[in-house]
Amino acid sequence: MLEEKWFERIAQELSLNVEAVRAAHRLLQNGATPFFIAYYRKDATGGLDESTIETLAERCRQAANLVNRRKAILEALEADGALTDELRARIEACDDKMRLEDIYLPYKTKRRTRATAAIEQGLGPLADFIMKQLPGIQTVDEFAEAFVRPDKSISSSEEALEGTRYILIERFSMDPDIRALILNFMLEHGTLTARPTRNAEGTKTRYESFFGLSEPLAKIPPAKLLGVLRGAKEGVLRVDIVIDEVRMFNILLDHRLSDPNSVFGAQIRLALIDAYARHLRPTLEKEALEFVRRRAEMEAIRSCRENARNALMGAPAGPIPVIGVAVAKSGCRLAAVGSDGAFIGELALPALDKTEEAQAAEDALRAFMEKHGIYVLAMGNASGSRETARRLNAILAKLRKKGAYLSVESSAAAAAYAASPAVVEALPDLEPETREAVFMARRFQDPLAALAGLEPRHIGVGPLQYEVNQKQLREGLVKTIASCVSQTGVDVNTAPLELLRYVCGLPANVAQNIIKKREELGGFVSRAQLAGVEGMTPKIFEQCAGSLRIRNGENPMDDTPIHPEAYGIVEQLAANLKMPVSQMMGNRRVLAHADMASLQTDTIGPLAMEDIRTALMHPGEDPRGRFHIPHLYPFLSCVEDLKEDMELEGVVTKLVDFGVFVDIGALQDGLIHLSELSNRYVRDPRRIVKPGQIVRVKVIKVDKETPRISLSVKALLDKPKAPEASRTERGRRGERPSAAVGESRTETGPVRDETRPARPPRRAETRKPDAGDSEDRPRQARRPRQEGGNERRREGDRRAERPDRADRKSDHGPRRSSVDQTGASYGDTGGKINTLLADQLAALRGKFNS
Repeated sequence: MLEEKWFERIAQELSLNVEAVRAAHRLLQNGATPFFIAYYRKDATGGLDESTIETLAERCRQAANLVNRRKAILEALEADGALTDELRARIEACDDKMRLEDIYLPYKTKRRTRATAAIEQGLGPLADFIMKQLPGIQTVDEFAEAFVRPDKSISSSEEALEGTRYILIERFSMDPDIRALILNFMLEHGTLTARPTRNAEGTKTRYESFFGLSEPLAKIPPAKLLGVLRGAKEGVLRVDIVIDEVRMFNILLDHRLSDPNSVFGAQIRLALIDAYARHLRPTLEKEALEFVRRRAEMEAIRSCRENARNALMGAPAGPIPVIGVAVAKSGCRLAAVGSDGAFIGELALPALDKTEEAQAAEDALRAFMEKHGIYVLAMGNASGSRETARRLNAILAKLRKKGAYLSVESSAAAAAYAASPAVVEALPDLEPETREAVFMARRFQDPLAALAGLEPRHIGVGPLQYEVNQKQLREGLVKTIASCVSQTGVDVNTAPLELLRYVCGLPANVAQNIIKKREELGGFVSRAQLAGVEGMTPKIFEQCAGSLRIRNGENPMDDTPIHPEAYGIVEQLAANLKMPVSQMMGNRRVLAHADMASLQTDTIGPLAMEDIRTALMHPGEDPRGRFHIPHLYPFLSCVEDLKEDMELEGVVTKLVDFGVFVDIGALQDGLIHLSELSNRYVRDPRRIVKPGQIVRVKVIKVDKETPRISLSVKALLDKPKAPEASRTERGRRGERPSAAVGESRTETGPVRDETRPARPPRRAETRKPDAGDSEDRPRQARRPRQEGGNERRREGDRRAERPDRADRKSDHGPRRSSVDQTGASYGDTGGKINTLLADQLAALRGKFNS
């Protein structure tokens, strides 16, 4: 069990209640999964969602690792005899992994250095004398005379000071405060630059767009950063972090020098410059790049997991016969699939855009559809699919069949599905393109069932999946798939092993035993029978029972997400309402007013009760939603057919940071810019829409030359009414009433968004940290207070008179470099530049470059 301070720290980092963190950790320690805690122990944690619990679990794991590492360091120091009371206190008070390693760095076994030789020459006391900077009557040179010892190869005070600087250099390079200060300065104020290496100059490469890159390290997008680092790894790019070294050194000197005019200043300054150039700069630049790389990878993995969830939780069309279409270079392959997903026929068509073969292809397709009685087509969005889709829609329009429809789905996983061993074994006589068509049909019927059988990285989660740590990506995707499968639920009488193995809390061997038991019994008729499966312990049954469904079983509750532990409550509720459970289920009017508060238990409180009420009111409801067919527009075949102010329905195909791409039936997707998604401020389009969602839009601009299509959802919404401010609020200077957060509605239903008023506040944006942030957080060093810096105005200074315009002409911020009448130079921040230090740095850089 972790110490109490860790719960308080994690709660503060994640903006959670300490009791909720403590309860979630206790449940996790007892073997509960994040899914089970989020859905069946809501009252214990205050309703924490699965993602937050997963992040919390990662924080607790990192805290436990830090505690174990701290214990190991203390044992190692004690064994070496280097552990003092002060050092023990520093280590026990350290709550950051990187800083802990910096504290331990000077005590690690290291190779022999010049500093080691200087200490053996007896120069350690001279280094201590300089470090303490105590005022005295002796100068440094005079004190160094006492260390002149020809028998130890020290013939002058200059040689003594030179050896002493080696000791100072080593101490500075291992000082945790100095390392933290420089690392934080790089992360906050550094600029990432990239230029081609000598071998890459003048050559064509995919990294050409990064040549000459210069962006703030703290603001560079994750995708761009990962691309730059990949180019550096392949030897095409030279990557550096550029900082204002003069400004950074002034901060370091203020941190180390007790008095700027101290007689020790020259020796400390020289040692700091050498330590920075030889040791600190190369090491900490690597640490900074590694830190931002991990941060970018975590963001990329989060994005990949979100894309995977959107694909897996797409609304299923259901058990209907479908014709899958796979576009190939020489034409397209069609595969007819029955309502149960079984393959029943195939057809090969030539390219539909060839005029001489178009009529023959149309006749063959018509005959194929009429033979199987299937008029619903699902096609992949591979290269060349636009023109094929236009031709197929034209053919379907001629048929005039009710329910005829063409759906264009993502074909990202089609090739992987066609090449998977299980599919090849099941459909050995089919060509790979035909197996891809089978996949498109099955994905249309049930995306979750079709994709869950694939290797997680083959689902097609975006271009960033190859830029990140593959092990971490796979672990994250497995968690996402398991969450989706458990939330949707699986029928234990029909689900294959590929689905059962992803149920949260169900081990793979027990899933295999369920299939064996199912074959022996000829099918399960109740959840209670699952307890008799080999390896199904009470704990495993508790964790997975809610996700294992039995259709048309003895107990109607077995086909709901209601956990068996709550069956007694439901039965008591039915008795109170004087009706059987089967009659009560779906009776929304009765259940909406039913008193369930009196039936609460220690583990099933008000939050869980509301979930039970919802499950009873909507039995059999799929959390993925209903599949809707968007309206078809036969007159749309190209961008030229569009006109401004047209109102259309389309399908969201892609989400980007600046907006949403929508397929409206033309050969080109239209773009809904962020500013056109809602009549309120939108920070992230992923909070409002998801891929595959049907939206109603208005065409606001058509550029036929580019071609580009600009769409808008906001144009179809009513303008929000700003709430009237009270007289007190209107009287306050500088305050404005903010619009209430609400819902924007399209024809497909409400679209919830996390919105803000049209003019967002300028307050710094905060975000909930992801799993892994705590362990990788840079070390925080206390910065010395700068004299002469900008300080906050005091209460009495707020009414100070503003300078006249003539006095403010030159007050437009500091220039790149300026010199006042006294000859002092100023830098970017308006502070004085240490010109001697700048010259020394320039000379040192020239020396190393040569």
